[in-house]
Amino acid sequence: MLRLRKGTIVKFGGLIDLGLGITLEETSDGLPQLVTAEGQYDNGTKTADFTINWQNGKVQRVTLGNKGSAFTVTLNNGKAGDTYTLEVVQDGTGSRTISAWNAESGASVLWPSGTPPTLTTTANRADVITFKRDDVPATKRYLGQTYGLNYAV
Repeated sequence: MLRLRKGTIVKFGGLIDLGLGITLEETSDGLPQLVTAEGQYDNGTKTADFTINWQNGKVQRVTLGNKGSAFTVTLNNGKAGDTYTLEVVQDGTGSRTISAWNAESGASVLWPSGTPPTLTTTANRADVITFKRDDVPATKRYLGQTYGLNYAV
């Protein structure tokens, strides 16, 4: 364990994952800045295909807005062995769907029996999906499963 006195400055490069969902990033002046903290990261309302960047946190939320057609979701920057949770929320209109689940280059998304979940399309309702990042045997993939459907938000 490293204990620092108040006011101590430690220089580092890039990102530091402190665990428990806390990540620090070096600013241009070399000081740490909080990037993510324990809790849920909100990706906001989407109106175009989008990417979920797991560096923003292991628990995230996204609201599906008016795109005019089904969404394609890409999962990115997962770490082998980690489990991630995504809350997918219908906007006030509802009837939004996801037609494809993709992953970063060289990875795939797998579902039980090869079938992604059918999401709730009721306005102001949410579905919760979990993903386990599995890189064994040397094949990058997200194992997806439904945690629960049709929650009131």
